[in-house]
Amino acid sequence: MSFESKHYIENEIASLSGDELIAFIYSGTLRFLTEIKELLQKGDIESKVEKVNRVIDIISYLRSILDFEKGGVIAKNLDSLYLFSVKELSEFNYSNDVKKLETVENIFRELHKTWKEMIKRKKKEGKGDSTSTPDMSSVDNSKEKRLELYG
Repeated sequence: MSFESKHYIENEIASLSGDELIAFIYSGTLRFLTEIKELLQKGDIESKVEKVNRVIDIISYLRSILDFEKGGVIAKNLDSLYLFSVKELSEFNYSNDVKKLETVENIFRELHKTWKEMIKRKKKEGKGDSTSTPDMSSVDNSKEKRLELYG
């Protein structure tokens, strides 16, 4: 990746709102899951394991920013989905059962779709961003955290 490309991506990440950052994380997670499938097909098990561990780290970050007090049942449901995804990925890491990976992929595809729809709805209603979205109010919007996740 060229310096200009990396700089552009860093600026894009740094300019995201809280809601957009979550959508970006979901999108990146989906991209990583596709890469994992490709690594498995190539037989690059070491890289597959590293990438699965990276996705687990990202999901752990998503769990860490849930606000159960404000998010209520939504936060609890997201936490359950995240925990289930980590379990499936951990089992996939040992078994290479692609169905487990595809299950996580389907979960994150739906989360991404739903999150993007929520962003559209908020913009349409004039509510704008939401670092105050009830279940994600503690999103770390720092450039360092964003780059740590995707850098």
